[in-house]
Amino acid sequence: MTKQEIEKAIRNGESVWSVETNYTTLKKFIKEHKFDKEIIDILEPSAFYKTKAEAEHYLHHANITRTETLPFLTWEEFLEQKELKFYDKNREEYCLNIEQKYIWLYGGDYAQEWKATEANFYKAYDECVRLFRGGE
Repeated sequence: MTKQEIEKAIRNGESVWSVETNYTTLKKFIKEHKFDKEIIDILEPSAFYKTKAEAEHYLHHANITRTETLPFLTWEEFLEQKELKFYDKNREEYCLNIEQKYIWLYGGDYAQEWKATEANFYKAYDECVRLFRGGE
């Protein structure tokens, strides 16, 4: 809401809504406000909403984040599953798999192979981690 919209709501005796955090429990909740004119100067207008529905929309849909994790496999699990697929930070898909006597890692223009041994699996997995992190 703008400062003018909050002032108008105060003049009309209307409520404004905000999403607040209880820092003791770190739980967010919606709160209804009715303010005096004196408090208008210290308000941050962007933190208030005209309706409860707008505040609920913010509560449930703002600042949505996604955390991606590279799946962890041991050598034995890799031998059973035969494959590990993942995306790098640019959303390029990669696949680490084992075929016959080789471990292959490929995606886009990238391809590398190792002889299928446990030691080489760990080298290949190191490369997966490097690619997953963005080639750093």
